[in-house]
Amino acid sequence: MLLPTKDKEIISFVDKFLKILKNSKKILVTGHKNPDGDAIGSGLGLYIFLRKLFKEKDIKIAFKDKVPYFLKFLPYSEDIVSLESIEDTFDAIIVVDTADIKRVGCKLPLAKFIIEIDHHKEREKFGNLSLVKSPLSSTSELVFEVIYLINPSLIDTNIAYNIYTGIYTDTAGFSYETVTQRTFEIAAYLLSKNINPRIIFTNLYEQNPIRKLKLLKLALSRIKVWEDIKFSRTYILLEDLKKYKASYEDTESFVSYPRSLKDVEIAAFYLEKDFGFKVSLRSKLFFNVAKLAKKFGGGGHKHAAGFETNIKNIELLDNILRKEISLSLKIV
Repeated sequence: MLLPTKDKEIISFVDKFLKILKNSKKILVTGHKNPDGDAIGSGLGLYIFLRKLFKEKDIKIAFKDKVPYFLKFLPYSEDIVSLESIEDTFDAIIVVDTADIKRVGCKLPLAKFIIEIDHHKEREKFGNLSLVKSPLSSTSELVFEVIYLINPSLIDTNIAYNIYTGIYTDTAGFSYETVTQRTFEIAAYLLSKNINPRIIFTNLYEQNPIRKLKLLKLALSRIKVWEDIKFSRTYILLEDLKKYKASYEDTESFVSYPRSLKDVEIAAFYLEKDFGFKVSLRSKLFFNVAKLAKKFGGGGHKHAAGFETNIKNIELLDNILRKEISLSLKIV
């Protein structure tokens, strides 16, 4: 039997959280723009749970950007609407997996309370009530601890699919140091709710449209390596997306390919945007890419982070990153 967490901070948060929710008629769940598996998984897991817990309340879930095709298999993902389309005022807005209010991507609707649930270490607090635990595998694991404390009997197959997927994707298949014995105990509990891990894997990694593979061919051809600093990068341009009628979600996981190279520790993937580039950073073992991203106004985790820049020249971006990595390596 899985015992509830004894973490005093989580227990204290749950008491305050429930008081706010019980006095709220309209509740919104949201998270960061370009939502990934953890944002969607933790958000939907919480949304489904709250709908079961408070059947009489008006509860919505919204993100600025649409659900990526590889996450549309998740139960209740069809309930997610555009955050920019919402004009309501809420009693409480719960923001998951978001380290900075700007990461939501647009202005939040008006609300009496803003509640944060997150696992990012590098962050800017913005809520009236916050639960931030770092290091932790994922926001999905943290949401699980919260809802398991409140009412474990309400955790069904639909919730389990979302929470398990969030944990799985944010740990690269349970491969990061943030994975603990507790993480696996939670995963085992979720598996007991009749979820099929093969269905999750197949939807995440084996439903690719042909346009994604054509983009990947381009990205692989553009890989460049700097052996002296164990750094590699690749990129995709707006004209590439237009050519193949693709979108940002089709470039998911492209950063993993330069990281997979032998003797590479740090990898980057540049995705061109109207303003410049969105840069995804990854590391293998020792390098903290969250600290690197923070230097450019971004953030994330030790092995997975990112930032946005208005630099539009790839060679210039290469040079700036190489310089910062070289400086960091001297003090690592």
